[in-house]
Amino acid sequence: MNMKTRFAAIAALVLAAGCGAETGDAPETAPAGAAAPENSAPVPGRFTTNEEDSVWSELPAGATIAAVGSRRLSKEEFATRLDDLKNAVFSKIKNPRDAEKRWKGYSRQAGWDVVYPFLYRNAFLIDAEERGTVPEEKDIENARKIYESLAKSRKMTFEEFAAKRPGGPAAAERAIREEAVLAKYFSQTFSNSLEVSQKEVDELSDGLKRLNEECMQSNVLYKSLITDVREFMIRRKITFGDDSEENRKLIPKDFEVERFADAPAMSFEDPEAVAAALRGADGEWSQPVETSESYDLYKMESVRDRTAMTPALYTGWRVSIKKDLGYETPDKNELRQDIRMRKNNEIVIPKAFELMKKHGVVFPHGLCWDEAGQKARRARRKAAESAKNAKGKPAGASSSGRTQGGSK
Repeated sequence: MNMKTRFAAIAALVLAAGCGAETGDAPETAPAGAAAPENSAPVPGRFTTNEEDSVWSELPAGATIAAVGSRRLSKEEFATRLDDLKNAVFSKIKNPRDAEKRWKGYSRQAGWDVVYPFLYRNAFLIDAEERGTVPEEKDIENARKIYESLAKSRKMTFEEFAAKRPGGPAAAERAIREEAVLAKYFSQTFSNSLEVSQKEVDELSDGLKRLNEECMQSNVLYKSLITDVREFMIRRKITFGDDSEENRKLIPKDFEVERFADAPAMSFEDPEAVAAALRGADGEWSQPVETSESYDLYKMESVRDRTAMTPALYTGWRVSIKKDLGYETPDKNELRQDIRMRKNNEIVIPKAFELMKKHGVVFPHGLCWDEAGQKARRARRKAAESAKNAKGKPAGASSSGRTQGGSK
């Protein structure tokens, strides 16, 4: 069972996001070039973005990527936090090739996992400042430990780590202070609502057990049902071919009917069981085959025996019904984390978006970090423009401006 969303818990966001330097709606788009990007300030109550995405490689290090209220995320800070995220997520993967491959698949999402945590974090920091939140000494000590741990993961002392951050040691100390402010703010604002009782954990655990028991009962029924379907097809001499559509209507709708041609046994989920069923059926429907995901019946039409160069290849039909796979049953510590995550998504994330909208959010250079998304957005804009232009042309007009059947 996985309740995790694309946004990490606030505690994890704090690690990934760092600090913002002073300076639930979809973003509205401003006309391309309507304002000089660096002069585009957040408008309270609105999420805005430039219609045109800037080219990432052409932006200077200090260019603003996103801003909430008076707090801005620069290109340099974005790159640093993206590197932090990469290190945190993949530092434990021993094979560098595997790490790079997995990072490549995640890299587009990773950009969003830097931008949104920055916006959440700094929206909360603005609210904390307005409330006059003051951290305790223990909050500051805990915040420093977080950054010392981050430095250790990079095989650096804290001093070396701080010196390499955008803004240097002063910015690192400010980040620690803000981390402590956030800890105090969350304690005062959300602590009771995010607590998870043992009763909640036990109830979720018991609920999962009941659901899995129900799934097992359903599978007993499916196993019995597929046996009945086999007997019915043998008795009625059901075949699938030219008349397969009519015959398929005779099979319960929960069943899938599929033809396979020249398929090696290894292409099936349980190769040994399927091969045995196919060869044992002798032109008739096989006995039910249970795999991890389904109950199957097979009927072999032909087989090309294996040679020195090729495996045996089977042609025939499969009738199957999916099993009810049930739910994962994590331990109670994992269930506690899942409940806390759900509460975070129900309580903290909506509050973050409320504050983000209150102070205003702007992406002055569009979604410039999302290169894959840029291509899709350009394609959509081009298609929309083409459709608009086509709609505005007189009937029968060609692209050259001449009408069909005559001159201009």
